[in-house]
Amino acid sequence: MKKSRFTFRIIIPLSVAAIFACQNINVDTSVVDPCTFTYSTDKYSLPFDLVIENDDMDVEIWYTVDGTTPTQYGSTSAEYTGPVHIAKTTTVKAKGYKPGLQASNVSSAVYTFVWTRGTDMPGADGYLGRSTFGCTELGGKIYCIGGWEKYTGFDGAVKTVLVYDPVSDVWDTAPDISSPRQQVEAVTYAGKIYIIGGADSSGALVGTVEEFDTDGGGGSGAWTLKASMPTARYGHKLAVLGDKIFAFGGYNGTQLDTVEAYDPVGNTWSTCTSMPVATMEFGIGVVSGKAYVFGGATPTGVTKEAYVFDSTLSAGAGSWSKLTDMPETGLNQSAIVCADIIYSIGRSYNGSASTMTNYMFNPAIATGSESWAEKTSIPVARDYFGISTYDAKVFVISGYSSDGSSMYYSRVDIYEPAVDY
Repeated sequence: MKKSRFTFRIIIPLSVAAIFACQNINVDTSVVDPCTFTYSTDKYSLPFDLVIENDDMDVEIWYTVDGTTPTQYGSTSAEYTGPVHIAKTTTVKAKGYKPGLQASNVSSAVYTFVWTRGTDMPGADGYLGRSTFGCTELGGKIYCIGGWEKYTGFDGAVKTVLVYDPVSDVWDTAPDISSPRQQVEAVTYAGKIYIIGGADSSGALVGTVEEFDTDGGGGSGAWTLKASMPTARYGHKLAVLGDKIFAFGGYNGTQLDTVEAYDPVGNTWSTCTSMPVATMEFGIGVVSGKAYVFGGATPTGVTKEAYVFDSTLSAGAGSWSKLTDMPETGLNQSAIVCADIIYSIGRSYNGSASTMTNYMFNPAIATGSESWAEKTSIPVARDYFGISTYDAKVFVISGYSSDGSSMYYSRVDIYEPAVDY
């Protein structure tokens, strides 16, 4: 007798099959929601405290600040327990973790700091800051010479010299100049520093020139008096063109258009072609052997006019040419050159109000509105600060606010043009 074969098929729901296959272990395949940041990717000038959040309060957040991918208990990762202080260009990445869930996708943000902070200028007890001092770089150090200081029990001109190392972010001192001097200008030429003009403690104008040689004084450096500038003044600006130091404009009871050139080798002065407009407290920058001047105060008010001076023309007396005006009128302009681009930081005036601006001028274009571009301004508004450059960065040091607040500042702000795009 032939036996019949019966086939029995048992249909098990997928969820039950999964339970059998996993030996009764329940695995939740959902993913933690991404973490969020209270600050978005952008350019910044002031430090901030970054909060990293997740909608699920039970999620454990791990983050990195070096651009690496965060992992739970990873060597470059940290568990988030509170706001993260961000004060320099930083890439932050974060992931959320929760038992039984897959880790979240990586959240990231890039905080680009156009301005950062250096160590404040040092001083006596109750020190507030220094203004109207000469500022120039020599041998990788920034020299802050003379000026007007304010601290507890003192408010006046000084003769001290402070030296800032932009690499180590440390301050030191150098030998004093001959006497207290404010509104002094400084420049570096052939490995030596020259300070020219200004006013003494009482406000009396001086045309005194002093030369600083780092090899003098037994290796500690020494100052030597040189031939005085024919026209004593302050509010002027200096520029090295060829083998001479040129003093432009300024004030001696009225704005000046005077241009005088100092020969450090011969220790002599000569008169050059006057500025097109008598001006003080303007910006100046030297590119390719020419001096570019802009803004400042004239006898009729604050200007936005710009000119270029070529010292090789007119039999060495120099010649002026008109350029495209600054976008706004500018006073107390302090300019510096980085990679053949001039950056002018100062106050711009629109009627009776003033704002701090940072304008970039490209001498390669020179004419046309495209020659000027507005960049990120200094974080704390002030005037009469020192300005210098080293390693493609701009250092704005100390200063005083002339906007009515009468505030002194000892802070050092560092601007990086390469990231201010």
